[in-house]
Amino acid sequence: MNAAPTLAIGIACIAMTVCSASAQTNRRTIGGGGDFNPSGLVQPIPAAPKKVVQTTVTYLALTKERQWSSSDGKSITATLLSFDHGNEAKFIGPTVIKDGKIHLLKSNKPFVLPLDRLAALDQDEVRVIDKKIKNIYTAKKTAAAAAAAAAKTPE
Repeated sequence: MNAAPTLAIGIACIAMTVCSASAQTNRRTIGGGGDFNPSGLVQPIPAAPKKVVQTTVTYLALTKERQWSSSDGKSITATLLSFDHGNEAKFIGPTVIKDGKIHLLKSNKPFVLPLDRLAALDQDEVRVIDKKIKNIYTAKKTAAAAAAAAAKTPE
């Protein structure tokens, strides 16, 4: 009966020896030697300075700041903006109504609002502005085409 307890103690000692050996390997310095040597430390690479990217956004205001009324009776003071600047060279005017929505600027913050949220009178005014802009660019395109045709005809 004495042999069994000795065997259990022997296994426990082996397990403890392995554990303490792994704990000792974790205590080594980076340089690999037993003494502390600062030259053996690896210095971290300094992070590159962050580049600051400044973006300037230019809006095309189609109206002055005015009072807009919503269909539920609320009002907001804002400026009507276009979604884009259009393309003058291709005779494409700025986009006023896009997917049934308009672009307003309130307190220097732009936001998109569904056109049907505006009161009927304000909806009509936005549609008139959109039509006027389209007419201007259609007239410019027609005039440019006439001028190009006139330049081609010999005199």
